[in-house]
Amino acid sequence: FYILYPLFFCLFYKYIKNNIFYLLLIGIFASLIFSQWASLEHPSFNFYVLTSRIWEISVGAIISVYKYKFDINFFKNQKILTFFNFSGIILIFLAILTFNNTTNHPSYLTVAPILGTALIIISGDNKDYITKILSSSIMVKVGLISYSLYLLHFPIFTFARISNNFDSNILKFMFIIISILISIFSFKFIEKPFRNK
Repeated sequence: FYILYPLFFCLFYKYIKNNIFYLLLIGIFASLIFSQWASLEHPSFNFYVLTSRIWEISVGAIISVYKYKFDINFFKNQKILTFFNFSGIILIFLAILTFNNTTNHPSYLTVAPILGTALIIISGDNKDYITKILSSSIMVKVGLISYSLYLLHFPIFTFARISNNFDSNILKFMFIIISILISIFSFKFIEKPFRNK
């Protein structure tokens, strides 16, 4: 996915740039409809397959195209951006509080955290205290290691479960700390040097 998606845009952008909004919108709705169907019929397959996931990153693509390429007034209105920020936080916390092991994901339910994230990204230039918290040094540092943490926590937790070392909350906390420390190391000595080169 991360290889094909940018390659597709590099190769075809000049042919699709005039209709990119409509193409992304069609892609979002088609992928969302597919993910809703697959969440009921093939839930495990649905979680991993590209066609169920492409709508999520396409939401980010629309924001990128329209926030950074066009001069749209509501991107500058502080009251609207504050409303977007608060709405985004509420949608994300709604998902955190209500999603569980039985939640079909991705599906139409996934719209809540994706839309919430999109609203926060849109309101990133705002001056309210939510933006100040999210742009604080500790949050930025968590953001920097987040991709490494995303990749590395799963094998660490999986091996912990396989070896039956995941029973107590103390052990779970220990594995969270180990995941964070390895992610810091990975960001500093693997991810960052590759990016710089």
